[in-house]
Amino acid sequence: MNLLVFTSYFPPMAYTPTQGIWKKMKYLSDKGDKITIVRPLTGKYHGRENCFLNYPFKEIKIWSFSKTDIKWLFNRKHLIELEKYWGGMSNPNFLQRVEIFIKKYLLLPDGLFLFPLFALFRLLLVKKNNYDLIYARIPLPSMAIAGYLISKIKGIPLCIDYYDQWFGSAHFDNLVGYRKKLEYLIEKKILKHANIIFTSTKYHRVFLINSFHIRENKIYHINGCVDKNDFENIIVNKVKRKFTITYTGSFNNLTQPIEEVISPKPFLNSVKEAVNLGYLDIDDLELNFVGYFGENNYDLIKEYQLESVINLIDHVDHRSSINYMLSSDVLLLVLFTGNEAKRRVNYKLYEYLWTRKPILALTPEGETSEIIKSHKMGIICNPNDTCEIINALRQLYIMYKNKTLNNEFSNTHDLHWCELNTIGSKIYTQLHGLK
Repeated sequence: MNLLVFTSYFPPMAYTPTQGIWKKMKYLSDKGDKITIVRPLTGKYHGRENCFLNYPFKEIKIWSFSKTDIKWLFNRKHLIELEKYWGGMSNPNFLQRVEIFIKKYLLLPDGLFLFPLFALFRLLLVKKNNYDLIYARIPLPSMAIAGYLISKIKGIPLCIDYYDQWFGSAHFDNLVGYRKKLEYLIEKKILKHANIIFTSTKYHRVFLINSFHIRENKIYHINGCVDKNDFENIIVNKVKRKFTITYTGSFNNLTQPIEEVISPKPFLNSVKEAVNLGYLDIDDLELNFVGYFGENNYDLIKEYQLESVINLIDHVDHRSSINYMLSSDVLLLVLFTGNEAKRRVNYKLYEYLWTRKPILALTPEGETSEIIKSHKMGIICNPNDTCEIINALRQLYIMYKNKTLNNEFSNTHDLHWCELNTIGSKIYTQLHGLK
């Protein structure tokens, strides 16, 4: 099968949340399918997982106009005219306000203006490639729209990988009324046209049926997966010195309401309080944050006086990230504090489970907490409840000192259900059934 895959980045980030689609493509490629990547023409990225470049994935790069290119949109004359309306260039937020205006009224939520049209024009010229299937992901609206247009015009089956919501997501709160209605209708058109839809959670499957009236028989719940080969031949640091908690992934900058971001603040605040109460020994504590920490979050380290225990590890390759997991006593999982967390399962959760390490999860009740509870692999805390997090830290540290941590959270459950070969086989069967 010849697949045309739309994505906003390739190779993916080195951290597990962005690798789900690529693990699936890797499996399909190993099975003999041909994969062609369609992505925006962008510069080099830091922290990308280049191991996927070893696969015979062909690339088609499409030029697009991004909302970050706004400074090239206006010449000086235009700016002088606009400053009369916006309150003057002396306002340091001038360009930011212009960007918000354009994003709110004109652009798609991912900000890749004109990408679908450029992709359509570029791909319609490529007549020699006979694609059997188009694979696009939501919530990447520009990618989904581009995939839909090619599918509609060329008569190629369309598969939507529905990782998270487009309509009903947090960004919708900032849109004007006509934009909300327009984007809902666009997404509904795409979903109705799709031949098959994969959802990452059970919640999303129900959501699509109720909100868009999609037929149940074309929606399949395909959870995230783990490639067990990623865990092979990793040399783990067995010299343990301190109680080590590790977080892998990225945090957001605190420029939005706390419930709309993934922030280290609730955890760091609780650690500081636990130290002050004597529940944690600061000389016997090590906190690893592997990935983008967020520039606005650096001040939190000083505010809570935790400089001596925190290690900020910037972008590393995926296997190094796994090494940090396996070398830790507890793995930290932090999700949104708002409603989005209830319907989302972070892909890194599956690799956390695979390490069979205890998980400290700061997340509201939802599918993530249900999975952890069902495997008895950690403690769930309300991200907004400092006392609950402090008590969890105390409990985990007591187990660590008594050397009963692994006994209390001994994951003996079969994890075959989230292994790549299991998930990949399901996807392969469904996609090849469309031929």
